[in-house]
Amino acid sequence: MPCVLVVAMADSIHTARWVRLALGQGMRIVLLPVTGGALVPELADARPIRDTRDLDGLSDRQPGLFVVDALDREAVAAFDRGIGYRPWRPSWLPPSVPILRAGQLAAAIERLAPDVVHSMEIQLAGYACLAVRQALGPAMPPWMLSNWGSDVYLYRKIGSHRSRLEALVGLVDVYVAECARDIAIFRATGFRGRVVPPIPASGGMDLDGFPEPAELGLPSGRGEIVVKGYHGWAGRGLHVLAAIHLAADALRRYAIRITLASPEVRAMAAVMAGRDRLDIVCESRIDSHRLALLRLARARIVVGSGISDGITTTLLEAMTTGVFPILATTSCADEWIEDGRTGLLASPHDTAALAAALTRAAGDDALVDQAAIANRATVAQRWNARTNAPVIAANYRRAMAVRDRVGSPR
Repeated sequence: MPCVLVVAMADSIHTARWVRLALGQGMRIVLLPVTGGALVPELADARPIRDTRDLDGLSDRQPGLFVVDALDREAVAAFDRGIGYRPWRPSWLPPSVPILRAGQLAAAIERLAPDVVHSMEIQLAGYACLAVRQALGPAMPPWMLSNWGSDVYLYRKIGSHRSRLEALVGLVDVYVAECARDIAIFRATGFRGRVVPPIPASGGMDLDGFPEPAELGLPSGRGEIVVKGYHGWAGRGLHVLAAIHLAADALRRYAIRITLASPEVRAMAAVMAGRDRLDIVCESRIDSHRLALLRLARARIVVGSGISDGITTTLLEAMTTGVFPILATTSCADEWIEDGRTGLLASPHDTAALAAALTRAAGDDALVDQAAIANRATVAQRWNARTNAPVIAANYRRAMAVRDRVGSPR
């Protein structure tokens, strides 16, 4: 039975959803974490895998987890020194958290002999795969790469990443994008490999038994607005709060709830509650995905903004629960919603336009109710676990069939 080595963030719900959709389809899925730390609960049943003996005992219905700690540290360090590899460390990742080394990935490939190596995300997983592909040449198994969010759209503009991205696109065999936008960017950067149709990085939502928007209560009857509170390297939560300040007169009858708020956003929200006379509160994180969705379903509107993103999970979850989405023009939301009909888009730098969007969505019941029905139909077609699971398996088999390797002598 073939084996797919998935190089990804083991603490991500996106990884967990994707891996679980790949199970039960005649291939063994082994996860190689790109950072140290705890697994998400959805991967708690992962079986430890150290070598082919462990792999032989793994069924296609249980995820495997490669045990990095079983590797010889000196051998790993020697491999990295030999190729001059230094991992990229993002500013948001604490220095104490270990990052996957190229030598660890090379050892995993040597021990398991996977049929496909799939890097999910570029800057942590993809760069490690690039280093190993450059070191092993065509001896590395076919390489499938997925990009998440800002991996291509934003990082291609950063000088310190540009050369790595240009090298990477020249060696990837199969590319899985979230957006048609990113396929065009990949092609323009020099990609000559195989492209499969775009699919969200999280795979799909299990919609069986999940209530329809009408069962949850149409958004015109809901009294909350949910704000994505990120403000940092890409998120612009403070810009959203500035727009809420401008639109305060239209929003006072709503309870405004901020999720995942950064310290600056918390401070500004506290000031706005008094000055603008708004019911605005920062909420704690909900770990259960289903409970988080049901919590989101209490909202009429969800609003988020940032300088770069792909298909945001915020958008997909809003579409699932009938919440009217207001998002940035810098995401791929325009590939899923129609601006002005099933959602509203605004530049992350134009707070007046964002305020106007909030005012419109807060006052137009027909707009939000009609969008709820249309958006749920879209996710049922395009973000559905039942239909996307076989697509994921088919993409892996397509990668296994690669013979004419990208970047190899013809």
